[in-house]
Amino acid sequence: MLLNFFFDTTIAAIFGYALVLLAGFLGWWLLRFQIFSIIKSESKNIKNQSLLIDKRSVRKTLKALLALRTQEVNKMQLLETHRQQYTGNIAHELKTPIHAIQGYLDSIEEDANMDKDTVLRFVKKASKNSERLAQIVSDLDLITKHESQTLRLNIEVFDLYELISDVIETLDFNAKENSIKLYLNGIRPNQYLVLADKERIAQVLINLGINSIKYGNANGSTNFVVSDLGKTVRIEVSDNGLGIDPEKLDRIFERFYRVESSRSRDKGGSGLGLSICKHIIEAHGQKIEVISTKGAGSIFSFNLPLSQ
Repeated sequence: MLLNFFFDTTIAAIFGYALVLLAGFLGWWLLRFQIFSIIKSESKNIKNQSLLIDKRSVRKTLKALLALRTQEVNKMQLLETHRQQYTGNIAHELKTPIHAIQGYLDSIEEDANMDKDTVLRFVKKASKNSERLAQIVSDLDLITKHESQTLRLNIEVFDLYELISDVIETLDFNAKENSIKLYLNGIRPNQYLVLADKERIAQVLINLGINSIKYGNANGSTNFVVSDLGKTVRIEVSDNGLGIDPEKLDRIFERFYRVESSRSRDKGGSGLGLSICKHIIEAHGQKIEVISTKGAGSIFSFNLPLSQ
């Protein structure tokens, strides 16, 4: 009887232990299944998110490329518009003096009985237009050299007072014809020795002076003012003339752009003066600026480095 009890107890223990092992195995298997399910699910989510990120990245890239392409197309259209305008302006500017020269010479040729005084007057007018034609070609050549970066500057040290005084002397006759007085302020001989291309800076000052006289009021003035900025000097050319409309200020340095078209043509000139000023000053590594008030005048300014 004792043996039976021991046997039954042993069988029960074995069976209980087997159940525990089975339960443990099932639990481990279920845990493993859940872990793999979670890993599979997360892997799928990560893959979907990666695809979503890739799609967003591709979409963003395509959008950026489309915007860049649109910008390039707009720029090309703008350049083409400018090219057409530029070509038209060149043709118009060259045609005017050429037709004038041809007209005066044809008149002389066709009228064999034209008196000597009339012939001389027509020849002088034809000569004046030929000079204007040569100036236009020269100005265009200078601008082209600057834009192609072949414009060479002859940098040297010179006295700014002496240069501006020579420019004022050059402009004196033109100023008197237009009842404009010229002044030089803020500088004395040998006060400022600058480092620049003397001939080109003279051209800038003459162009600015002529422009000031052209748009100045009778009995007005043009002022050349020099200010010490330390390592540089600021040169201003100001007047109390017509001034410029605010909406036109951004365009005055464009080639052939005229603030007052009819008046500019009556006064002559190539229509390239301010554009040339801009190119020369930029070739010196500086910037030309303008401040203007309609009916009160304009101030053009730029800086030059001192030699020491």
